[in-house]
Amino acid sequence: HGNVVGVGDMDQGVYRFRGAEPRNMQYFVAHFHAKVLPLQINYRSKEEILDLANKVIKNNPDRYEKALRPSRGPGGKVRLRRFIDSKGEAEFIAAEIKALIRSGTAPEQIAVLYRVGAASRSVEPVLSRAGIRPRVLGGLRFWDRREVKDVIAYAKVLLGRHDWEAWERAAQNPRLGIGAAGWQKARAAGNPEDGMAVYHPQRSARLLVSLAQARAKGLGAEALELFLDRAGYKQQLIEECASSPEELAQRMSNVHETVAAIREMGSIETFLDEVVLGIPERDTEEAKKGVVLATIHAAKGLEWDQVFLVAVAEEIMPHSFAMRGGDDDMAEERRLMYVAITRARQGLGLSYPTYMDQPGAAARIMMPSRFLSEAGIMNKVEKYQ
Repeated sequence: HGNVVGVGDMDQGVYRFRGAEPRNMQYFVAHFHAKVLPLQINYRSKEEILDLANKVIKNNPDRYEKALRPSRGPGGKVRLRRFIDSKGEAEFIAAEIKALIRSGTAPEQIAVLYRVGAASRSVEPVLSRAGIRPRVLGGLRFWDRREVKDVIAYAKVLLGRHDWEAWERAAQNPRLGIGAAGWQKARAAGNPEDGMAVYHPQRSARLLVSLAQARAKGLGAEALELFLDRAGYKQQLIEECASSPEELAQRMSNVHETVAAIREMGSIETFLDEVVLGIPERDTEEAKKGVVLATIHAAKGLEWDQVFLVAVAEEIMPHSFAMRGGDDDMAEERRLMYVAITRARQGLGLSYPTYMDQPGAAARIMMPSRFLSEAGIMNKVEKYQ
C-alpha cells in the first residue's frame, strides 16, 4: 500500500560475505515501487574529509548517486604520507598521537584503522614504547591471537628457554599426541629438551630434528622461519584453513608479522625480553581509555576526532583477494575505504610504506592504493624517511 519505508546506505555495505548485499536496497525499491530520498547532510565530518570520501565512492558503479555535505562547515585536515617501511610509518603516527594528546585531544578520541588485522602488529608495540596505551577494538590484540602465541612458543623453544608451557604449545601445534601423564613423565628430566628426547623420542623426533636444523642457522628470524616450516606448523595452518583461503592468508600474515617483529629487533632473545615482556595486560579500566586500534570492519558505525588510516597500498587496500576477484569485490573494497574515511570528525591521516617485509624473501615494493589516485590526492603526498 505504499507505506513501507527503508533506511540505509549502499555506500557503507561492507559485509557481503555475511549476506549484506548492497543491491538489496535496489531490490527493495523495485519491489515496493519506492521513491528514493537521498540523505546528504553529514553531521560528523568536516568538509575536506567528506570531499575525499565523495571522490572515492563516486567511482563505484551501480549505486544511488549522492554527495555528502557537511553540517559542520569547512575544515577537517586530510594528509597523505609515504614512508620507507611500516616501522617508520608506526613511529611517525605514534609521535603525531603523542602531540595530539599533549595538545588536549583525549586518547579515546584517536583511532588507528587498517584493512587487515595483522597491520596492528607494527603499531601496538610502538605506541606502548611511546607511553601511549593502545586498545584493540572488536577483536583480539595482535599478541593475543592464537598463531602469534604459537610463534612465540616456537621462538622460546628455539632459544632454549626452560619453558615447559612453550614446549607443550609447540608440541600441540602440530599435535604430537603427548598427554598430561606423558608431560609429567618428561618433566622428571628437569630440562624440556632432554625430557622430550628421553621419554618421547619417537613422538618428538620431527620437532627435535627441525630444532637442530634451525639452530644451525642461528637464533634469528630466518632460523625461526625454518623451524616453523620443518616442524610442520605452517602445513598445519594450511590444512586447518583448507576451506577458507582468506582465513589462511590472515593467519599466515600474523605468523609473518611476528617473525618480522623478531627481524626488526635483531634477535629472538631481544624480542622476548623487550617486546613480549612489555605487552600490557588487557581489559583494565585504564586500557579502555586508550587510543583505539581497529580494522575498518570493526570501526563501522563509530567515529573519532582524529583518525589514522595505515597501509593504504595495493594488495592491502584493496585486498589481494579483491584484486583477483571481480568488479563486485573491488566495489566492496572501495566502500571499505569510504567507511574508513568517514570515521573521522576533524582530522584524517592516510599513509603507506614503500617497502614491506615478507616471509622468507626480501622486502617487497608497495604501490599506493588505486583509491588514492581515484580521489586525486597523490599530488599531495608527503614523503618521510
